[in-house]
Amino acid sequence: MSQLIRYVNIKDGECSLEESFVDFDISHQKTGTNLSEEIMQKLSSDRSDIQNCRGDICWNMGGKYEGVQAHIFKTNDHPRFAPCEAHSLNLVGVHAAEVSVLMISLL
Repeated sequence: MSQLIRYVNIKDGECSLEESFVDFDISHQKTGTNLSEEIMQKLSSDRSDIQNCRGDICWNMGGKYEGVQAHIFKTNDHPRFAPCEAHSLNLVGVHAAEVSVLMISLL
């Protein structure tokens, strides 16, 4: 899974929505229960309080991935929104090559 953080940046009285790539996390199981547990563990290891998190992109997971959203919202039922998926995909693609020394040397 890719981990992104979106936040409001307030500077000189101006507000802007920002998005940053954090890292990739290996998923060991692909069920809704396991994925939601891995997400919660990652947030905990990053010392991110789930109660301070807003939004969700798990709504598009279907089939064997179904249930991630339901599990996450048992812990945090703050208002939901659906971010622009194309923007997230672009951000992952841009930073994916930076993870590997081999990929950087090919660029």
